[in-house]
Amino acid sequence: MKSISGMLLPVLFCIILGGCASTSRDQPAAPPSGPTAEERLERATRENEKILSAVRALKPEALAEVGLYRIEPGDTGSKIAGKQQLALAELATMNPDVTWTRLRVGQVIRIRPKPSQPPEGADRDRAAIEKAVLETNARMTEAANRLDADAFFAYIIDTDKGPIIQNGVLFKSRQEALETVKRGFQGIATIERQFENPQVTVLSPDAALMTAEGSTTATLTDGRIIHRRFAVSLVFVRREGQWKLLHGHYSMPANPG
Repeated sequence: MKSISGMLLPVLFCIILGGCASTSRDQPAAPPSGPTAEERLERATRENEKILSAVRALKPEALAEVGLYRIEPGDTGSKIAGKQQLALAELATMNPDVTWTRLRVGQVIRIRPKPSQPPEGADRDRAAIEKAVLETNARMTEAANRLDADAFFAYIIDTDKGPIIQNGVLFKSRQEALETVKRGFQGIATIERQFENPQVTVLSPDAALMTAEGSTTATLTDGRIIHRRFAVSLVFVRREGQWKLLHGHYSMPANPG
């Protein structure tokens, strides 16, 4: 729909509704070697027919998005105005060349453009994606709190295109990040990571962005306790029915409070 609308918008109102196809009277004389005025008119008519055919193929919802309405059997100006929630005078002003007593089925007129509506069930699908992403992050957090690096990284896609950034350091592969985390866990006795008010933005049916703040409290093997705040942005994608982390960006304040 979008590609068709992009093609039609610049010309629909002029050619279809305004009737501004060129004629021999408003064209300069063609050079002897070029097409005649009649040939140019014939070519323009063929192009107009292509556009009209594309319009006829569009669904009413698609036409409404670009401010057009196709006349249906039984339509009158009053009925159309009522369906479009317009005053009849406003509809008439938008279509000064239309003879309302001689509407033809299939004729295209102007209306107020309508924004596209989300597909049926889109809100339900979005809520399901948000829930699935939050549940995946919760399972990753549980694995981290158990100091189980392998379980944590089971939810991260195996890639060598920089899956993790932490405090300005890019880990170029999943394996590099996994080995770094395992080394870090060696000096930790217990850890507790908590997320606060995570927000999920659904990017597509198979991709979502999660952002959040939180805190980590770690007890080291020598008894010291370290508490740090953090912020994250995490991109999750669905692969073979399972949500996994494609990219994670973790940051902590330079001076812990």
